[in-house]
Amino acid sequence: PGDDSVEAGFARDMTAHHAQAVEMGMLAFQRGTDPEVRQIGGDIASGQQGEIGIMQTWLRGWGLDPTGSQPRMAWMPDGASLVKNGLMPGMATPQEMEQLRGAQGREFDLLFLNMMINHHLGGVHMIDGVLDAGDEPEVLRTAQIMKNTQQTDLTNLQNAKKRLGG
Repeated sequence: PGDDSVEAGFARDMTAHHAQAVEMGMLAFQRGTDPEVRQIGGDIASGQQGEIGIMQTWLRGWGLDPTGSQPRMAWMPDGASLVKNGLMPGMATPQEMEQLRGAQGREFDLLFLNMMINHHLGGVHMIDGVLDAGDEPEVLRTAQIMKNTQQTDLTNLQNAKKRLGG
C-alpha cells in the first residue's frame, strides 16, 4: 500500500486511537476499584498495545513513515467530517482524560466504562471503514479480529456499567 492508501491511513490513525485506549486501560488496571474494571482495563491495554505493534510493523514493511502527510481520517469517505477538535471518533478530550486521571472509586470506574464505550464505538466505525474500502488481505484479517474483540469488549463494558448502576 502507498502513502495515501486506506491501509496506511488506517494503520496511522488507529495507532493514535489505540494509544489513548492503552492509556485509559492502564489507568483502569492500576486504579479501578472494581475487579472487573481492572481486568477489562488491563486486557484492553495489552491487546491494543500489541495491535499498535502490528500496525507499525505493516508501515515499516511497506516502507512508509509512522506519520503521513494526509490529515487524520482522510482515508475514509466521511472521515474529515468525523474529526472534531482534532479528535477522531470516540476519542476523549484532554479535559475528559484529566477528569479520568483525577477520579477515584466508583466515580472512576463508571467514568472509565463510559469513556471506553464511546472510544470503542468510534474505533469500530474506523474499523468498518477499512473493512469496506481496504484490499490488503492481512489488514482485513487483522481489522476483523479487532472488530470482534472490540464488540466483545463493548458487551463486557456495558454489562459492567449496568452491574455498577451506571
